[in-house]
Amino acid sequence: MVQGFDHLFEQAMKLKERLDELKVELAAKKIPVTAGDGEVTLVFNGLQEVVDVKLQMEGLPAPQQQRLEMLLKRAINQGVSRAREVAGQEVAHYTGFSPSFFEGMF
Repeated sequence: MVQGFDHLFEQAMKLKERLDELKVELAAKKIPVTAGDGEVTLVFNGLQEVVDVKLQMEGLPAPQQQRLEMLLKRAINQGVSRAREVAGQEVAHYTGFSPSFFEGMF
């Protein structure tokens, strides 16, 4: 019986190591999306985080454009983070596991 738990624990540790490696790989990926005939370009990484925002809007002074790009990036990432948190809490509620068990999965 103990051997079974040891094997299960070993497999879980290998899975965690692989997931950690995968997170690094996903963080390095760049996924650009464009809307409005190129007026808005977002670049996401594989972890669903916005890493860059570019606006091409005529008449918007450069300092305001840069501030707006920074605010959009921050707001989108906060929204994604909060949505993942809520998803983890809901899954934890239905499975009975602690929300921390699902941290980083959503």
